[in-house]
Amino acid sequence: MSSMNPEKLAQLRENAASDDKKVHAALKKLNVTAIPNIEEVNMFRDDGKVMHFPNPKIQASVQSQTFAVYGKPVVKDMLEMPELMGQMGNQQMMIQQLLQQLQGNQGADLMKNVQASHDRWQDDHAIG
Repeated sequence: MSSMNPEKLAQLRENAASDDKKVHAALKKLNVTAIPNIEEVNMFRDDGKVMHFPNPKIQASVQSQTFAVYGKPVVKDMLEMPELMGQMGNQQMMIQQLLQQLQGNQGADLMKNVQASHDRWQDDHAIG
């Protein structure tokens, strides 16, 4: 196992701090405000996984449709979190049921095919 050069590690920390300051400055320009008392945030990924943020800090600006979520996410498979079924729409629930039937790579491939089919349907039925 190799260790990182201390100078390189210091540079990485410095860059991360600089990036963090830039993000906060950009959010300040959008007039974000803190939203207290959020117990969790779940972001559903296309690959059937969920980014779960327990007790996150949230800042938002409704006018600019911007939300910032701070915290350490835990990436989990949707099958590990059955309590999330109530947070899903009809399409996600259908995909979840199919994934439960087809574990592994077949389920991921099926989900991609269902999403592609849905995208084609939306393109075919687009207004305008």
